[in-house]
Amino acid sequence: MQVQVEETCHIPEKQADIGTAPLVASRALDARDFTVAMSSCSRLRAWREACVLLQAMPEARVQTNVISFNATASACQKGGQWQHALGAFQAIAKRHLELDIYSFGAVRGAGRWLQALGLFKTVFEAQVQVNEVSFNTTISALEAWEAALDLFGAMPEAKVQASEVSFNASISACERLGRWRQASRLFGLMPEANLQPSVVTINSTTTARGKGGWRMAWDMFQTIETKVRPNVISFNAVISACATGEQWQPALELFSAIPLVRAPPNEISFNAIITACEKGNQWQCALDWFCTMRSSRLEADVISFSATISACEKAAEWQLALHLFWAMADAQVQANAVSLSAVISACAKAGQWPLALGLFWAASDARLQVNSVSFNAAISACEKGGQWQRALALFWAMGSRVGRRTIVSFSAAISACEKAGQWQQALALCERMPFARVQPNVISFNSSISACEKGSQWHQALGLFRAMASANVEASDITFNAIISACEKSGRWQHALALFSMLAEANLRVGEISFSAALGACQIGGQWQQALAMFCSMPELQLEPTQVCYSCLLALLSEQKPWALQSLKRLCAKRCLRFWRNAGNRGWSQTGA
Repeated sequence: MQVQVEETCHIPEKQADIGTAPLVASRALDARDFTVAMSSCSRLRAWREACVLLQAMPEARVQTNVISFNATASACQKGGQWQHALGAFQAIAKRHLELDIYSFGAVRGAGRWLQALGLFKTVFEAQVQVNEVSFNTTISALEAWEAALDLFGAMPEAKVQASEVSFNASISACERLGRWRQASRLFGLMPEANLQPSVVTINSTTTARGKGGWRMAWDMFQTIETKVRPNVISFNAVISACATGEQWQPALELFSAIPLVRAPPNEISFNAIITACEKGNQWQCALDWFCTMRSSRLEADVISFSATISACEKAAEWQLALHLFWAMADAQVQANAVSLSAVISACAKAGQWPLALGLFWAASDARLQVNSVSFNAAISACEKGGQWQRALALFWAMGSRVGRRTIVSFSAAISACEKAGQWQQALALCERMPFARVQPNVISFNSSISACEKGSQWHQALGLFRAMASANVEASDITFNAIISACEKSGRWQHALALFSMLAEANLRVGEISFSAALGACQIGGQWQQALAMFCSMPELQLEPTQVCYSCLLALLSEQKPWALQSLKRLCAKRCLRFWRNAGNRGWSQTGA
């Protein structure tokens, strides 16, 4: 990896507005005097003054050392001047001073891991002495697991023995980026290095393995008691993994066992169990733990509120979700996109679309975090309220507010147009998706086909059906029902019956809606034999004929001559007795049979 670094340490020139007084002393200043002053500057984030003091050291005939450079780098880092912090780091290397934990700590705090890695490489290749602490601190600063493992693997070459801290830093780097296999492999290497894993090591590995599935984290947790005594962090790691895997019952079992380690649950523990209950659709459980958390004098944060609001939203408890959302302001907790989207969705599901939109615009005006998820929830609220114009307005506003629209955005907007019978708008949105680099899915196709069905646009519906195959999107029973109905309403009974046959051959569910549309097509085409066969097959599929099914078949049979009706009646009586009872209730005797 090639990293560009500055060749010199840039120190800003002394200026009048800095306010640094001339250095006046009754005795000669030494390195300790300068270091104390620089440390004070670091605490006050006075990075300019720290740089001036560093520049003044040669003038005072005081030798600069690693401590003075570290103090300056720390001041620059705290002042948000990462370039100057890295410059001080490089100055240490150029003077071949021995790096220590504070040197790399300043670079790590600067948040520029690529520059930190490049500087470490420069130091290493210049054969400047580096120790275990230098390696460990740099590994901890890295945001790329490959680089962390490469640096870990370079320790033997530098004749530096990897310690437990080295393993912990490398495992944590893998864990942060979801590389649970690599983390597990490092954990397995510790016995070969004659190292005993600590609770920190096991916790990091458990968290990493949890990203590969909750069961893996659970199995890892079972080994803790045979090695070290678990702590609250250990429990939190496994409970969080259970929450991700929607395993709320194991999560509850673990949460109830936390007192066994003689430490009360903390905020992370409660957030994990509330999230587990939310994922498991246990809204009352989530609410109970949220209330317990607050009664335990623990401060609920945005994660606590958001998870509880989401639990209420899934259970259609919109009033509770709204109450919790308003309570965030009283608790001085800043709402985020998750909590906002959840409360908007809760109101939308309850038919409270004006309230949902009011929340969205109020949050937007208050400059709260509004992302694509929030916009999608607001568009869905408009869709459920039949407000297709408002839905489209929000859809087009997304471009300037949050950038790229997602498949959820398109699907919600298309659905809003479909329910309002705006097939042209729905079709235009569907056609726009490839240009927005969004891959249509079965939901967006189904909504577009349903819009065409309501607009009696059978030809457009068939075109979308063919486009699904070209896009490798598998049609569902909803797809077939919509397109069969579109053809039936347009009098294209041959197409409708052909699609009905395809539906049966595709091993998809053939329901009452499918039969109703197909029987309607038979009625239009005068296909009484096929209609009768379809109707008599419904009991075999455990389907109850609808009023439409009865009406279509009765209309077809009424057109036949009396002798044919008697024959058909006997045939049907053997295979579909329920039909005749219902048909008699609907006035079959009036047909002349």
